[in-house]
Amino acid sequence: MPRAKSHQSAGGLIHAPVVPPEWEAPEPDSPRARILAAARELFAENGLDGTSVRDITVAAKVNSAMVHYYFRNKEELLQSVFSQSWSAFAEAVASVGQSRRTLPEQIAAIVDGAFDGA
Repeated sequence: MPRAKSHQSAGGLIHAPVVPPEWEAPEPDSPRARILAAARELFAENGLDGTSVRDITVAAKVNSAMVHYYFRNKEELLQSVFSQSWSAFAEAVASVGQSRRTLPEQIAAIVDGAFDGA
């Protein structure tokens, strides 16, 4: 979940996100995008317990404060990696009926995309 700041409005307390929600793609080469890419790769290689925030910061070329700003903790970062991957997979599945490819070609493309970190 993105961090939220609170402010008063005529209707009461409103929570406004400080950072983009997980389902919004970050700008390419932004710190958030680099963190997500590094985390995806390291979690895939080493698992959650085998990956430290320090490992992620080194690979993403950011400091640990950036990881905590965008994701609060490692578990929330893992949730964002899953969310991003699931969104890409769901888009690929949704496009099945809109392609001129054969069904086996479309299924192969979906599976390939899922394992390429799409």
